[in-house]
Amino acid sequence: MTRPGLRDLILLEAALEVRLSPRGDRAAVRVEHPRWDDNRYCRDVVIVDVASGEQRRLTRYADCQQIRWLDDDVLAVLKSDGSTEGMQQVHVYEGLVGDGWQVTDAEHGVDAFEPFADGIVYLARKDDDPRLEAREERFGTFQHVETDPGRTAAYYLDLARLADHERSLARADKDERELLVRPVIELSALIGEPLAIQSVVTSPAGDSVYVNARPTDELTTSIRASVHRITVDADTAVAEFVRRETARKQRDHDAGIAEESDERRDQRDLSYLGTAQRLALPTRAAVEAVSPDGTGLVVRFPGRDTRVSTNAELWVAPRNALTEAATPDEARRVLREVTAGVDQTCFSPVWHDHGIDVVHAEGTRWAIQRLDPEGTAAPRRIDTGEVWCHASFHGSFHTTPSGRVSFVGGSATAYPEAWTVTEEGARRLTRLGDQVADWDLGEVRTIRWTSKDGTEVEGTLRLPPGFDPAKKHPLAFVVHGGPTWIDTEELLPMTARRYYPEAQLAAQGVIVLHPNYRGSLGRGLDFQELNVGNLGVGDLWDVESAIDHLDGLGWVDTDRVGCMGWSQGGYISAFAGLHSDRFAAVSVGAGISDWYTYAISNDIPDFTRDFLGVDLFGDRSALVASAPISGLDGANTPMLIQHGAKDQRVPLSNAMELYRGLQERGVPVELFVYPDFAHPVTRPREHHAVLHQNLAWFSHYLLGEELDLVPGLTPDGPEPAATR
Repeated sequence: MTRPGLRDLILLEAALEVRLSPRGDRAAVRVEHPRWDDNRYCRDVVIVDVASGEQRRLTRYADCQQIRWLDDDVLAVLKSDGSTEGMQQVHVYEGLVGDGWQVTDAEHGVDAFEPFADGIVYLARKDDDPRLEAREERFGTFQHVETDPGRTAAYYLDLARLADHERSLARADKDERELLVRPVIELSALIGEPLAIQSVVTSPAGDSVYVNARPTDELTTSIRASVHRITVDADTAVAEFVRRETARKQRDHDAGIAEESDERRDQRDLSYLGTAQRLALPTRAAVEAVSPDGTGLVVRFPGRDTRVSTNAELWVAPRNALTEAATPDEARRVLREVTAGVDQTCFSPVWHDHGIDVVHAEGTRWAIQRLDPEGTAAPRRIDTGEVWCHASFHGSFHTTPSGRVSFVGGSATAYPEAWTVTEEGARRLTRLGDQVADWDLGEVRTIRWTSKDGTEVEGTLRLPPGFDPAKKHPLAFVVHGGPTWIDTEELLPMTARRYYPEAQLAAQGVIVLHPNYRGSLGRGLDFQELNVGNLGVGDLWDVESAIDHLDGLGWVDTDRVGCMGWSQGGYISAFAGLHSDRFAAVSVGAGISDWYTYAISNDIPDFTRDFLGVDLFGDRSALVASAPISGLDGANTPMLIQHGAKDQRVPLSNAMELYRGLQERGVPVELFVYPDFAHPVTRPREHHAVLHQNLAWFSHYLLGEELDLVPGLTPDGPEPAATR
């Protein structure tokens, strides 16, 4: 058996998303793999024949962010060339061959798109804003915080007319080309105000587009989010737009007008395009799915209160009842919670001919549930066999209109693959697991223990290869972020391939535990709220109790315990390092040092107020009690800190405060700042650095090896073994 090096982990190909064609005979799979020379990840599309398993790459060395089937042999892909200058545009692959037809030409790139009517609806930042340009001309550049309006627009593009338009362009001379009109209309202009559009949900009936937006680009204005229904006859609207624009261009050409003025453009009558209505929905509501016939809506919002710490349920209602509601209270009366039978947070609803499919955590696994929109039948779990869906932000699963399910998933013994569910069970579509077939990664299992307040907690444990229960092993915690997230039973999770080298530590005899501390998903909504008003303190109870549990089994050396994590996991690691004497070393990735410093400078200040239940500018005692930095005077645990310089979620000042404070107290501390990154690290070479620094840190403090955080590399010399 082979024991992989760090670069071996980064070089692995990984499935991100899979979608079946409408007929279900083909699957499009997005696969991520590194291009080391360019220091970037490629995300390419692979087409799989479901019956035969035959595969072929549709793209090569591209950065494909989104895939949508337009027909059984037509796939639309949102992609760029992967360069820093490359803009994302939508490309259509007809017949699933060739280089793809670029159908959008947005100046600042396309953010997202969805199929609609005879084309697509896409989101893009508007090319210009006459008011902002006039302001800049007079006063220079500045930002009016939480006031400057968003500049995202939603456009509809008719693909058949675009093909005709491009053929006409190819045949036209210069003067004729100036009179031709591209068949794309700005649907969001009907709303009548500039917005930061976050997503669009299109009706399968082809008559409506639902726009989820907030007033500005800042996340802090999400509390003022709005939902708009745009009703449009797409074919008629585009035809009339082209007719009017062609006539206007001809008139301007005849009058010698080279370009339409901004003032004249703003005065256009757009009512012929359709209508827009703001829905009177509850605070923090968003439309997430539409019924196949377009008459029903799935809406997400927190039914109890508007705190960000409160679970947001999924609700259904007739479309007409919601459009007729004049107030949020009236809307509440027609909304019915469809997830009431599932005691978990449900994600990614897909409404199809046989129900509404969602994904949710279930213990240390993910489950796909089929819900009854009418509420008369109990939720039904989709049987995925010996593997389970791996939920992520990339797209955890997909269901076709006829109810065929596909997903990316694996298990404690199986590397993630693309799968589809058939009558015979789950069918594997890829063979990515062949990459790790001869790797010895130890054993992954779920364990449970009782925390200090009597709460049962669980997590996933990786035992070293050849584990000997009679021997005491070093113990390393890898703590997930969120906090509303989960670590599941996975052979090789993303964090092990990008941030924390648990496979390498396990190969050296270290037991690795991912604790699903209070507030995590998977153990019910009551457990999910146990950390509200108890951040840090309760988390430490859960982690320290795990040490006691494993010590009681005789498995761990309690003098050699480490803790590491990113984001909320970094905060918990910092809290453990500064408020406990039970850790030999900790690693803090993008972690919080002080809640007040964090809250007044980040992009989600509501998080601190709602999770800690405090007035940020009143009594700050609760902020102090749960802040890592408040334990500075008693600290003696060595701390490694890793942070992105451009991080707005957890600003760099948090890392600097920890670093300077520990320096002043004479505690061993090392800080690595990644200048090109925000909250996550996103490039392979820097992932290599993060992995190496963590491996060197814990190999030193848990295993007694020499500390070599920045290995000396010579231009022609071999790469040190620890970094491979």
